[in-house]
Amino acid sequence: MHHSRAIPEADEFEAHARGAMAASPAADHQKLNKLLERRRQFLRENSDMSVQNEEAGDMDRMSGDEMNARMNRFLQEAASLLGAENFEKVFGIPPAVEMNVADPSIVDAQNKQIRDENNTHGFGI
Repeated sequence: MHHSRAIPEADEFEAHARGAMAASPAADHQKLNKLLERRRQFLRENSDMSVQNEEAGDMDRMSGDEMNARMNRFLQEAASLLGAENFEKVFGIPPAVEMNVADPSIVDAQNKQIRDENNTHGFGI
C-alpha cells in the first residue's frame, strides 16, 4: 500500500519568500509563484521517496551525498527561476554557494544500521 504524506500548501518558507520579495515587481512575483509550485512538487517527491524507503526496508535508500545533490539541483532550479538577486533575497546566500542539508556520514551510518538490522532479522538476501 502506498501512502503520500500531506504537504502543506503554505508554510514558513513561503511566508518568508513572499515577505522577502514583497517590494519586487509583479513579474518577479510570477517567478516566485513558479518556484513555490516547484518546491511543493519537490516536497511531494521527497515524501513519496520517504514512504517508498519505509516500504522497501533497506532497498534503494538515498545516501547523504545523493540527498545533498538532489537539494542542490533544486536550488539551481530556484536560481534559474528567480535570478541571482531574487535568489539571494529569498535564500540569504548567493546561488553559487552549495548547500548541504545532510551529513553523509550520519545518513550512511543510519542506512547501514537499517541494512544490518534487516539482515539480522532474515530480511536480507
